[in-house]
Amino acid sequence: MKPKSSRKSKLIKLTLTAFLSFQAIGFGIVASASAESVISLSINGVTQQGNAPVLKNGNILISVNEFAASIGATVEWDATAKKITLTQGARVIVLTIDSKSALINGKKAALTQAPLWSSDQAWVPARFVSEALGSAISWDAATKTLSVQTQWNISSQNGKASFINRFGEAAIAGSFEEASEFQEGLAAVKSNGKFGFIDPSGKVIIEAKYDSVYDFNEGAALAVQGGKYEYIDKKGSSVIQSVYQYQEAFDFSDDVALIISDDKFGYIDRTGKLIIPATFEDAFDFSEGLAVVQVDGAYGFIDKTGAVVIKPEFQAASPFVNGLSLVQVDGSFGFINPKGEFVIPADYEEAFPFSDGLAAVKMDGLTAYIDQTGKVILQTEYENAGDFSEGLATYEDENGNYGYINKKAEVVIEANYLEADKFHNGLAPVSNGEVKIYIDQTGTFIAIGPNA
Repeated sequence: MKPKSSRKSKLIKLTLTAFLSFQAIGFGIVASASAESVISLSINGVTQQGNAPVLKNGNILISVNEFAASIGATVEWDATAKKITLTQGARVIVLTIDSKSALINGKKAALTQAPLWSSDQAWVPARFVSEALGSAISWDAATKTLSVQTQWNISSQNGKASFINRFGEAAIAGSFEEASEFQEGLAAVKSNGKFGFIDPSGKVIIEAKYDSVYDFNEGAALAVQGGKYEYIDKKGSSVIQSVYQYQEAFDFSDDVALIISDDKFGYIDRTGKLIIPATFEDAFDFSEGLAVVQVDGAYGFIDKTGAVVIKPEFQAASPFVNGLSLVQVDGSFGFINPKGEFVIPADYEEAFPFSDGLAAVKMDGLTAYIDQTGKVILQTEYENAGDFSEGLATYEDENGNYGYINKKAEVVIEANYLEADKFHNGLAPVSNGEVKIYIDQTGTFIAIGPNA
């Protein structure tokens, strides 16, 4: 197994969506005036500059108007009834000030904290409204940051792609030829043979005029027009044009971007200046300050000055993730730290990068899973099992069919599929033929999947 490069294909890929729950008390937030003053809100990767979230009885509340505007939802306010109607696509949430009862698509739901009216605006419980809309929400105690991420899948039928939430309902009922997931608040879509970008409300932010595009990453996206590459910002303005001289360019990662020139790999900075000459046979994105490069057929690591910090002596290597890199030496696989030292010895006939806290390895022909100390956490009876994602991993039975196991190696979804991919944002694409469908973690059909 050779670890795959993190370089992205120029083709827009139809990707999946997710759901994470959040509870303020569960994350140990203490309701105090000092805590309230430092809580920040990030929505779709963008730190909000308006009203900061507040705490009430251990629950975080957010301004409904600002929240809705950031995720592309709409808000209606009934002053007489003191009702708030929050709508996103086919999803409708109705809340009432000072009431712990709400409606989700007409069905009653209970709240642990009632919405409040303060400073001439409505404040709603962050966890409830985010979960009700199918968004992911998480809390970073170290930075006191509440993060909300719009989570949608791409559903494609009759050659048209649209965005659906994790419940299978339309979030943006589009008619796009192709679409990608939202990245940094924008999603690439294809219309009339050209690519542009929309926001979560479905509004076109960057005109569809490009032959191909990358997703936004670190505030910039690569766009190709007439065979020439350029980086654009979120307004569609060109910020780096000089990359047209290269065969190919890639996303920014750690403030530098990979380029190809004369079939060799090098790196440019945010101004487009070539800071590491294109001398490498192969190369990966920078990750955690280091990048995998190939020299004379072997893989090692360089820093941002281009200096070799880990000698090229591996048959294969992957970017560092949480301080570990998967490498191959003498045909076996193990994990090294940024000093090039083996933290997990190269004792495995096959191994894969860490995912969901575990790494899949082959032991005596069967798939096992190890933690970051190298301890075997789970041994399976399967020759082939995939990476864990959202608590589940694919497995292949003796008939070549696929299902899903949990972290106890228990079968939670029977092997009834000819194809199955990992769970991402609450759903997984599976197939028994040409049409892919999305299932949830109970194996229940949710919606038609991508490329249907």
